[in-house]
Amino acid sequence: MATDTVPSGPRVLKQIARSAPGAPGVLLLYLLSRLSIAAATATVNTLNLSGIRCGDTEPRPIEGMAALARCWDATWYLRLAAEGYPHSLPADGGPTTLAFFPGYPALIAAGDAIGLGPLFTGVAVSLAGGAVAVLLVLKLGQAVGAPEAGRTAAVVFAFFPGTAVFSWAYTEALAAALAGACLLFLHRRRWLFAGIAALLAGTVRADVGLALTVACAVAALLALRNPHRTDAPDTTDTTGATDATAAPDTTGAAEATGASPVDRTRRAAGRDLKALIAPALAPLGPIGYLIFVWIWTGSPGTWNRTQAEGWDQHMDWGRKALTSLGGLYDPLHSPSRAVMTIAVVFMAVALVALARFRHTLPLPWLAYTAVLIVVSLVSSQVGFRPRAEVLLLPAFVAIGLLIPPKALTWVVPVLAALQVIVVVLWLGASLIAPP
Repeated sequence: MATDTVPSGPRVLKQIARSAPGAPGVLLLYLLSRLSIAAATATVNTLNLSGIRCGDTEPRPIEGMAALARCWDATWYLRLAAEGYPHSLPADGGPTTLAFFPGYPALIAAGDAIGLGPLFTGVAVSLAGGAVAVLLVLKLGQAVGAPEAGRTAAVVFAFFPGTAVFSWAYTEALAAALAGACLLFLHRRRWLFAGIAALLAGTVRADVGLALTVACAVAALLALRNPHRTDAPDTTDTTGATDATAAPDTTGAAEATGASPVDRTRRAAGRDLKALIAPALAPLGPIGYLIFVWIWTGSPGTWNRTQAEGWDQHMDWGRKALTSLGGLYDPLHSPSRAVMTIAVVFMAVALVALARFRHTLPLPWLAYTAVLIVVSLVSSQVGFRPRAEVLLLPAFVAIGLLIPPKALTWVVPVLAALQVIVVVLWLGASLIAPP
């Protein structure tokens, strides 16, 4: 009997989530995931490694936790925040900060300007963005009438190995938060807010900006074709209150005033012309940055050149992704292959869940997810990568619908363990590709 009063580790995580339902519960679990990543980072720090790691070209010792927080792309974001963009490409054709969009580094620079320090600001923005993204995954699940699935999705999202970058100076957390906000606003037909969120996301990451532009266009098309409906299976929130953003009632007040059916249709159509605001605003982020680079460097092709020459980033139409699948037969052959295997398994589960619940999730969400998956898989430098998959918020909602809540007793510990392993590999091992 006494053993019943001391729950096992997996049961503890589930009891925490149930004891603090909804947002408090998932935020508490998100905090626990950050603490586990901090512990993994501290472990790497104590190992006193000195090999080639963190994207370096030659061995160097680890100099504290701060040095680990500057690994990989974080170095470039911090440099961009401190030095700004160069006016030209390097003579040797090497990598340059012109490849990085300005939204996230601008926040780092702003924090540094008020005395917070660049590294602290970068990590703080990522941690906060991750927390918002977790809450938005919860809200997206609730928006399709599945609050329990939303909570399951948010918990899985918090412990997914790719979200380790939410504890570093990386763009994914901020981009995921803005993407989640845009998708939720589209679902609620808040066209202006959806467009602004998409625009801002496009200043952080080009792929997210493109995917959200497509999602906004799909949502606007649906609204114009059927102005009397929302693309929403459910418009009642978890408290039972009707969503104020649901489709307008064209049979109540209008009929009371004696308006004809033709007049009511014209008014509804006029209101839904506002849907065009979202796709009009969405692409301005990426377009604005590309125009800036053109003016700043004096060449319209600078961004494409730095992507291709400096970062070897181009469209190979899936050749790398398909080739990498051959490594699945021996996933422990190298750290990179182990990380890639985790990404492939998640992608397979995500595709199954998306296919099964394709009629439950709104079409704009599916369009957003499809664009991101395609862009990742046809890119020569992305392919199967856990940190790219954290941007697939609707996929996590679908997985939340697929996984029964009771399965969290083993799913969460497994994901937490993988998260720790991936952090140790990313920070401590010599990887062929960055996280």
